[in-house]
Amino acid sequence: MSLINTSLVQDVLYGGINPDIPGHGGKECAAYLPKQTMLLETAISTFMMVVVGIFGIYTFTMPSVFPTPTASKSKRFLLVLLCLVFGIEIGFKVCSRQVLYLLNPCHVITAIEVIISLTEDTHITWNIFIDLPTGCWSQSSFFCCS
Repeated sequence: MSLINTSLVQDVLYGGINPDIPGHGGKECAAYLPKQTMLLETAISTFMMVVVGIFGIYTFTMPSVFPTPTASKSKRFLLVLLCLVFGIEIGFKVCSRQVLYLLNPCHVITAIEVIISLTEDTHITWNIFIDLPTGCWSQSSFFCCS
């Protein structure tokens, strides 16, 4: 007996996605790129992730003391508002059975922004917070948000 009902999980992940609507999946979407291009992009992306991961493992150091983050009332209000809106969006995706769309770059960037907002204010976190949505991900996030 299976502990996880796979048909229920599949229904929640992509049961609400209508593949008959152009651009929402289907055979045309799956055959959009040739198999060689898909394999090449997968190999390049995997190689880049492995290189960055190895670089991160060897250069990351844990701080000896973890500072307590302090934030102004306006920052806390904006963080609560962002979490509320993002929570409503996640709830909508779950209720409409389109959880797969939460892997789009715009949703991932919002989750990263929430995590960065919870950390201590430093020059590095400020640059990441400002550059992440407007940097190299901006074109991807505008075209794939659903």
